[in-house]
Amino acid sequence: MSPGRRQSSAAAAQLLLLNVHTTAGSSEPPVFTRMGFLSSFSSRLRRLCYHKEISCRLSMAYCAFVLSMKFGSIWDAELKESESARCREGNRSLNASDESPSRQYGKVSISPSSALLPERALHRSKTGTVHDSAVPCIKSSVGLVFLSLVSLVVVSVPFLNDRSGMSLSCPFAPPSEGRDRERGSSAPAGESKISIEVKTPSDGRKQSADYEEREEFAEDNCWSRSRHLLYRPDDRRLPSSPALERSLLEYEALQARCTSGKTWESMADLQPENSQDDCKYVIYMEGWEGLGNRLLSLVSAFAFSLSTDRVLLIDTRGHLASLLCEPFDSSSWKLPGSFPYAEAQAFHALGDVENYQNEVGINLNLRHQQSRRDQAFFCPETQERLKNVKWLAWNSNQYYVPRLLMVPALWMKLNPLFTNPSHLFSQLVRFLCLPANPIWAKTERTYQSYLLSSRKLVGLQVRAQLQHDFSPEVYDKVRSCLLGGGIVPNVSRHNSAPRHFFLRGKKSTGSERGTSIFVASLQREYYEALRDLYTDRGTEDGSLVSVHMMAYEGAERFTYDQAVKAYIDIWLLSFSDTLVTSGWSTFGYVAQGLAGVQPYMMNLREDAAPPFCYFGHSIEPCNHYPFLSKCGTTRKLSKEHESWVNAHLRPCQDESQGLQIV
Repeated sequence: MSPGRRQSSAAAAQLLLLNVHTTAGSSEPPVFTRMGFLSSFSSRLRRLCYHKEISCRLSMAYCAFVLSMKFGSIWDAELKESESARCREGNRSLNASDESPSRQYGKVSISPSSALLPERALHRSKTGTVHDSAVPCIKSSVGLVFLSLVSLVVVSVPFLNDRSGMSLSCPFAPPSEGRDRERGSSAPAGESKISIEVKTPSDGRKQSADYEEREEFAEDNCWSRSRHLLYRPDDRRLPSSPALERSLLEYEALQARCTSGKTWESMADLQPENSQDDCKYVIYMEGWEGLGNRLLSLVSAFAFSLSTDRVLLIDTRGHLASLLCEPFDSSSWKLPGSFPYAEAQAFHALGDVENYQNEVGINLNLRHQQSRRDQAFFCPETQERLKNVKWLAWNSNQYYVPRLLMVPALWMKLNPLFTNPSHLFSQLVRFLCLPANPIWAKTERTYQSYLLSSRKLVGLQVRAQLQHDFSPEVYDKVRSCLLGGGIVPNVSRHNSAPRHFFLRGKKSTGSERGTSIFVASLQREYYEALRDLYTDRGTEDGSLVSVHMMAYEGAERFTYDQAVKAYIDIWLLSFSDTLVTSGWSTFGYVAQGLAGVQPYMMNLREDAAPPFCYFGHSIEPCNHYPFLSKCGTTRKLSKEHESWVNAHLRPCQDESQGLQIV
């Protein structure tokens, strides 16, 4: 299947239709096998189209119609074959019944393929006599029409209602049209499991899987790939362009071709002369900085790899290899544990290279501190020379996509893939940085247990740079931003009672639900101060406000356990209706990119000047250190490229020397 299920709808339909006949040899009763396949087929259709436009929906509706006719014709053929003899016998019996109208025939045996029909279809004569023998004829004549309609309803109706909140066959998924409606419902007890056989067209191997109705949208290897879109309203799903989908498909094929059968256990394996292909690679060397910095640099490395036809491989010694799903279905991006990391880290630095032709690999220093020679990476002539180098070691803690887009050759490859440049990071991070199943499961449990029932969810991320303890001054800025900006209800001057009260067992309505504030911070005191603010005095309008926090660490320790908690916090923030982040925080950048929303930003620095709270002008992260140094060439940008740069690159709001895509 395609990377992230991002193939075109027509290709998806054709691929899924290849599986129509795979259940013919199953030992399961035919009806249940087919119904199980229809359920799985229906879920896959809807999963593929959650982030598509109407063209995908029309294509999938057509696919559902074709499938329904296919199943109808199969069932009808079986009915005709199994019942034809009895039908002829029934006709002879009916002729004989003219002499004795009261005669009845024995009980008709219903074949498994007709189990969806009533057990006894009764044909009555004018005298009221029941003729069981007419049943096969009735089944045979209406089989195609009836069963085609049944198949079409099974496949199409849940798909057509997947955005309505009816949740016909997805009891797990919460509607994403806002929090004023009911969001989600629990699955009924005693759900059945459906066992199906799926034949993979590529290698012909059969992979068996058990699908529970509750887990209908889950994918075995990466549940979050399809589920995370269910938590987002339509305007935040940000569907990718056909050009990006095609590029990702081509990239996945390249990734599979260039990693198949490779071991890379020694430096000799990295030598170009020992390779029989033209593959080139980027090794993402995971740094020691915070999780936000690492994710931003990973997305930057992938954008560079995508624009230069290089295969991205990640360091398995760090946290990201365990935190994230594999982004590709047919290959792995993880380097083996035996990879010669020390030799790769010892590649010559970019500034020390004299002859690029003689280099097995080059070490790229793209961190926040760079020499002038390191900065030459962003020069067009350097990019031309790097085309001949097989291995590039990517060492970075920054988001360099804005800077990459200033290089003409890279801009020409990346720009056509994104119809809206300000969605670039969101679309790439949602493809590349999905949480692994254990992390996603905990994220969902936390969200559904504490945040699901609120009318409005506000995500608050508090990070004061260079301040590791709770600061009353910082809290005052946070409170002023939340209350002064009208993001949360104002606090009452008096100890007022809530407008609504609930008794145990009484179900609340949407209008009665209040606001939930989810706090992500290293210091728990910010959470406690906000919680006490609303429990001590209440709100002016009498609405309810609840404050939640999942984890508090006090300080960054760079452990895997802390990285897991931080990533869950990032994803919970991304589910917010309104997001409030701290300026200069890469943690907040990733959350706003996953959310696909422009955040409110707080300036929490000690030397900060007003305004302390402002609305962000882009979803994109800020490149804090763009290093706009001059290159050796005087070649100017094309008019089209220059116009694009002037329209879409701006100084960051939280860093005047930074660069941001708008």
